[in-house]
Amino acid sequence: MIETVVLVHNYQRPEVQLLADFLGDSLELAMKAREVDADRIVMCGVDFMAEVVKILNPDREVVIPDHRAMCGMAMRLRAEDLREFRREHPDAAVVAYVNTTAEVKAEADVMCTSANAVEVVSKLPEDEVIFVPDNNLAAWVDANVEDKEVIPFPGRGCCPVHHAITLSDLRELVARHPDADVLVHPECPLEVCRAADHVGSTSQIYEYCKERQPEKIIMGTEVGLGFRIERELGVEVIAPDHAVCPDMKVITGEKVERVLDGRVPEPLRVELDRDLIVDAEETVEEMFRITG
Repeated sequence: MIETVVLVHNYQRPEVQLLADFLGDSLELAMKAREVDADRIVMCGVDFMAEVVKILNPDREVVIPDHRAMCGMAMRLRAEDLREFRREHPDAAVVAYVNTTAEVKAEADVMCTSANAVEVVSKLPEDEVIFVPDNNLAAWVDANVEDKEVIPFPGRGCCPVHHAITLSDLRELVARHPDADVLVHPECPLEVCRAADHVGSTSQIYEYCKERQPEKIIMGTEVGLGFRIERELGVEVIAPDHAVCPDMKVITGEKVERVLDGRVPEPLRVELDRDLIVDAEETVEEMFRITG
């Protein structure tokens, strides 16, 4: 019998979250992927997350329940464009946000996630850092790392869901819920982050709620996290109605059960070139080395 582990991101549908062996953010899922001892790993998220699992488990079967679950922000940056831009900044380190393709990671010096982006950049020896592909997260890092010049690339790179969360959205929700703590993701515009009580990854938002137990929060990130917080912690979550990632909702509980019950169709298996895996793994592992 094939031993299978199901990894699920916090933005997934409620019924998918309920099927998880492990539920978390990008950093937690990457850490778990390094520890997994199973024949098959099912990654319920988007394509770059499944690629990271494969990079860390090249000899295991890695499956994504729907191959159409793709991250629009990751697709905005091609490896050849990063190579060309890097030539213009030969002294700069390149930090690839986890929301990038394996090919882009292979061109970078180190990967980061939203949970550790500030830490990773602050610990680099270089004074200049090219940060790809999220301009909003780059701005947050730049605001919190004083001794570095953070250069965002490409222009207008962002998560459309987080970028659409505005200061007006927060003000409207705060006016209706003045007693709520305001927690936002650093993929939001910088002015939104600065208006929050706490800025963090999905796991850091979850941990804030777990430790402080607020009765109610206004949440500036994808609504899927709200289901987990309300279910596990009993905290009321208010989020903008438009904070929904259609790419994260492509996977359904039925699709997960289908890959658990039988043979996995070829398009759902994550396959990467061996040389690419070697190069990208160096970038991913450098993150773990830097952050300890």
